[in-house]
Amino acid sequence: MGKDCKMLGRTFTTLYVKTWGIIPPRTEMKHLKNLKLLEKHYGYDLVVKAIEFFISKWDILKNSLKISAKYPNLDIFIGFEATIFSRIQGVDIDEPANSF
Repeated sequence: MGKDCKMLGRTFTTLYVKTWGIIPPRTEMKHLKNLKLLEKHYGYDLVVKAIEFFISKWDILKNSLKISAKYPNLDIFIGFEATIFSRIQGVDIDEPANSF
C-alpha cells in the first residue's frame, strides 16, 4: 500500500485503538485533505512521527495546551499543527523566545 493521506488516517486510527482500546471519531474528507496538505508540506515520514508524538504524548499536550477533550482527534491534531510539528523538530514555539 502506498504512502498517502489515507494511510496517514489509518496510522492515526491504528495508534488510537492500540493506545485507548476504542475506535476514534471517523476520518472525514476534510481530515484527508488536511493530512494531504501536511504530507505535501512536511513529508510523509514527519507526519507519521507527528501522529505518533500526538498520540503518545496526549496527556502532556492536552494539559500544556489547555485542551479539555479526554481523547485526541484529527481536528485537534490539525488545529495544533504548528505546536506539534515544532516540538517534534526540537523547537517549542509555546515558550517565550529569549531576548537578544
